[in-house]
Amino acid sequence: MSKDREESGLKLRKCNSVRSEMQSSMDDGRLAWRMGKSLVTVLLVCAVFLIVSGRSAHADDGAFYSDMKSMFSIDFYGSDHHCVVKGKGASTTGDIVIPSTVTVRKGDGVSLPAGTDEVTYTVTEVGSFQNTAITSVVFPKTLTKILASAFLNVTTLSGDLKIPDSVTEIGSQAFRGCTGLSGTLTLGSGLTTIETNTFYQCGFKGTLTIPGSVTCIKNYAFEGCTGFTGDLTIPASVEKIYNKAFYGCTGFDGTLTLLCTNAWIQGETFERCSGFTSLVL
Repeated sequence: MSKDREESGLKLRKCNSVRSEMQSSMDDGRLAWRMGKSLVTVLLVCAVFLIVSGRSAHADDGAFYSDMKSMFSIDFYGSDHHCVVKGKGASTTGDIVIPSTVTVRKGDGVSLPAGTDEVTYTVTEVGSFQNTAITSVVFPKTLTKILASAFLNVTTLSGDLKIPDSVTEIGSQAFRGCTGLSGTLTLGSGLTTIETNTFYQCGFKGTLTIPGSVTCIKNYAFEGCTGFTGDLTIPASVEKIYNKAFYGCTGFDGTLTLLCTNAWIQGETFERCSGFTSLVL
């Protein structure tokens, strides 16, 4: 009897041990399920955040004036519903994305037509960002003009600069003295005139491509841009190149090709561009 009781007790202990292990496994399973569910929730929240963030940071999306007015000054023109976006001095900092449209709603402090609760304006021009501390700028595809002196001496502006194909006019001194722009310069295919001092002493690196839409390059347009390298081709579309347009661009170290065989080229245009290895006419 004693032996039978010992065997029964042993079997009972084994059953209890197995039951305990099964319970522990179930608890672990429930814990893992709860952790997995929590992880999925976190991932979904992150995914939504990234989608929303990506959308709000895209230049071709619109924005509400109420979300912009702390960092930007905006001039609205009701006749054709376009607007000019400008900086607000020290309040405008960091990487900025200029939207394609700005929607003004009732209560924003902007006069709206009678009986209208909101009006959407297209961003067509960029004005002054002087005395700001922006580090990069993305322009929308609706932009047609960058006004004179818009980013004059904004030395905090860095990296690459891309001008959209929609831009036809960049005013004089628009990026003069932006020495922090040490990446590449991409000029859009809609640009017709490169104005006086537009990129004077900017710090761009890499090659420079003048679009086939350009007809005129004015005085000192690229003077002192010593970081450009490689070849330079002036397209056949160019009719006039003014004094010292490329003066002191010492970094070019390839071929200078002038396809504009009938262009009027003023003196000292390529003065002190000592790195060119050959000239093709």
